Amino acid sequence: MNKILFKQKVRESGYRYQFLCDKLGISNQGFAKKRNGTIPFKVNEINTLTELLGLTADERDDIFGLISTK
Repeated sequence: MNKILFKQKVRESGYRYQFLCDKLGISNQGFAKKRNGTIPFKVNEINTLTELLGLTADERDDIFGLISTK
């Protein structure tokens, strides 16, 4: 997980972490563990964050450590 890029994209979006937690349906503590890489994000959570943060496919892949199938 690219924590720096994730934090930057959240900052650029103007959303607060609590708003993102609410949209994902997870607690602040759970979200913190996912942000820190202790627990991986689920596919549906990645999809939701991609949409909310307006991430490109490359940004999504960089942030969440995904391998593109291009």
